[in-house]
Amino acid sequence: MQTLSAQVKTTVISKNAIPASIKYSGHVINAVNFTDEAGRHLVITTETGEKQAKSGEESYREAALYAYGYTLNKGAYHLDWKVQDFVMNAR
Repeated sequence: MQTLSAQVKTTVISKNAIPASIKYSGHVINAVNFTDEAGRHLVITTETGEKQAKSGEESYREAALYAYGYTLNKGAYHLDWKVQDFVMNAR
């Protein structure tokens, strides 16, 4: 039996290289692009960082993480998927 494996070659890109049409929340942590049989893709991970918040008299800390996957189609990137996670800690 023969086992085949392949890796997709990714290229890290800077925040400034992300097209202005791409919308995301938070601060960019990592951005990469790659090409496969489905086309050219852009994956971005972001975070909001810890923020102080208040609801009524209760104060708390919150932070969010996001990951976005885009595919280039007809000259424009289109969102394929988005993953987010959120943490809230009461004080």
